[in-house]
Amino acid sequence: MSSPIGGFYLNAQYRKQADQFELDNKLKLELTIKLELDGKCLIEAAKSSLSDSALLLDNEQVTITLTPSVISETLIQIHSEIIIKQFDPIKTLQQQLTIESGEQLSTLVEGEPHLQLTLGGVIP
Repeated sequence: MSSPIGGFYLNAQYRKQADQFELDNKLKLELTIKLELDGKCLIEAAKSSLSDSALLLDNEQVTITLTPSVISETLIQIHSEIIIKQFDPIKTLQQQLTIESGEQLSTLVEGEPHLQLTLGGVIP
């Protein structure tokens, strides 16, 4: 006779294997970001990330969540959520860019003339 606890154990094992399979099949990306307010750098970083996984960058002035997705062999779509902490009230903005692997692109965030976002990405 089998134990009912065994079913929970097997279910947890299968879930763990499925999660590991999903992680193994996500593409690793190299991302670069720079955010400037009136020409002053608020944050600049180069980080590794997995496709379809959020990457959090945070400092005293800004919090940025980047979610990159690989949409073809050479194109990366990056959704950015930007929280500017030094504004009163705190301002939350979003920007979505599609870039070619190896390319850097600069844009105004939501058309805000004082806020410039530069993103780059490489699919190794």
